[in-house]
Amino acid sequence: MIFSRNLLLAAVSFFLWSASYNLIAPFLPLLARELGATSVQMGLVGSIGMLGAATLVFPISVLSDRVGRRPALVLGWVASAAGMFIMWPARSWAGLLPGVFLSMAAVAALPTLNALALEELPAPRRARGFALLYAAAPLGTLLGSAVSGFLGTLVGLQASTAVAGACLLGATLVLLPITERRPAGADETATAGAAASGRPGGSTGPGGPGGPGERGGPGGSAATDGRQPGGILLALFSVMSAGALFLMGLPGSFIVPYVKEVSRVSLVLAGLAVSVLSGAQLAWSLLFSTWPRFSGRVRVGRGRTELELSRATLQAITVCLAANALFGLLLPSGLAAAAVVALVLRGSQFALQSLGSALMGDVVPVGPGLSTRLTTLSVALGVGAAAAPVAGGWLYGIRPALPFWVMAAAAAVGAVLLAAVNQWLPEAGARAERRSGVAAGENP
Repeated sequence: MIFSRNLLLAAVSFFLWSASYNLIAPFLPLLARELGATSVQMGLVGSIGMLGAATLVFPISVLSDRVGRRPALVLGWVASAAGMFIMWPARSWAGLLPGVFLSMAAVAALPTLNALALEELPAPRRARGFALLYAAAPLGTLLGSAVSGFLGTLVGLQASTAVAGACLLGATLVLLPITERRPAGADETATAGAAASGRPGGSTGPGGPGGPGERGGPGGSAATDGRQPGGILLALFSVMSAGALFLMGLPGSFIVPYVKEVSRVSLVLAGLAVSVLSGAQLAWSLLFSTWPRFSGRVRVGRGRTELELSRATLQAITVCLAANALFGLLLPSGLAAAAVVALVLRGSQFALQSLGSALMGDVVPVGPGLSTRLTTLSVALGVGAAAAPVAGGWLYGIRPALPFWVMAAAAAVGAVLLAAVNQWLPEAGARAERRSGVAAGENP
């Protein structure tokens, strides 16, 4: 079984949170428009949410490391519910901002969720485990967005925020049975015990073939075999990830407005379009939980800062980028059939979260203060995600198709570059292995 009891409870609650949040989330830009927002201000509403996640991630992560994973997750979920209730009585688009700021608090708790998963999942099952864990989100989005259009038509978009808040409180209850496997400060003992016993995560633990992101051969990942990533390397990884998230997120807040305002469909059909996107997200997540198969690792850096990244995970990221490049070209084409295909392709963008989380297991060492260390990456991602809706809104105001085109060009360039790098790095690793074999007296 891939999931432990704790991780299964977290996944179920994550599903319920996603379903509740997406009762209103796809229509927040339209709600802002109803309350007088311009295109740029619509983007600002989305940015405030990501800014809230970036601001709250550090205190929630500190709480996670010092008190426990469960209290931090509960705080994130409850704060999200509070944000929904705050939006209910808003009388202007600016009145939505405090609620939107808090509504993304559960996203600020994702480093805690990732820390829980890293502690519960052995290294050989990490990529598959993360893919299945993050599949809970699009599954919840599929349910929530399918209902959202009908709910918005029935009670109005603003009243939908109160319904979402009540459902979020219900999702919080599922977190309460989670048990703390490690008291604060006990991670060092657990890590040392894993290393001594040969369990996955220790330096002597056996590896084996399997899904993307796992390691073949002896040892664990770079995060658990004694090598500590340098601060510069971690910062570079964070900056590159934030830049990619910024470019990929340019059209994110404007898919529903584009479908409704440019394509002129009803609110119900716009909600069903989000359901298509969510179903595609689920399908891509399940695909990457089994494919591509493990095909070795690539080496980055030297000495104690050396990392070994899954080649299969990098290949999957390349596929995601190529799919999103096609999405950015097809959706603005104006063809109904092309729009459906485009939404299916866009679903791969969500899989980048689970793939990136699997790579985090190679970059960030498991041990004391894990949630706090993950905030370096999370804050960088939050900045990129917060800037994307504002920049996308500015581009959307110039021409509605522009954020899609810019994202398509960036994704295409990224896919080509990553494919080239992925082909070069394994050769460099192979040469290094041959050199080490010759040095040890082996037959090259």
